[in-house]
Amino acid sequence: MRTTERVTVTLPVEQAQRLRRLAGEGDAASISAYVSKAVRAQLDKDAALDRLTRLYAERGVTLHAEHHARARHLLGLEGHDPQVPAS
Repeated sequence: MRTTERVTVTLPVEQAQRLRRLAGEGDAASISAYVSKAVRAQLDKDAALDRLTRLYAERGVTLHAEHHARARHLLGLEGHDPQVPAS
């Protein structure tokens, strides 16, 4: 069973150049490793925000927009998660 899958992503030229430079200078094991780590971190943040929203919903608590904004800020997701209601 495979544990990895090849995917293709499109990045701005500057980001691709920076990734190549990091990998070439040994600051990243590889471009794939760097991107995989970044994607994992973002998926973890998204899951944490989703869990928070579900936990409050299960308790019948409606979070206001400022609560969502604070949670997104703490998770580094400001302006990112379209699943969180704005109200």
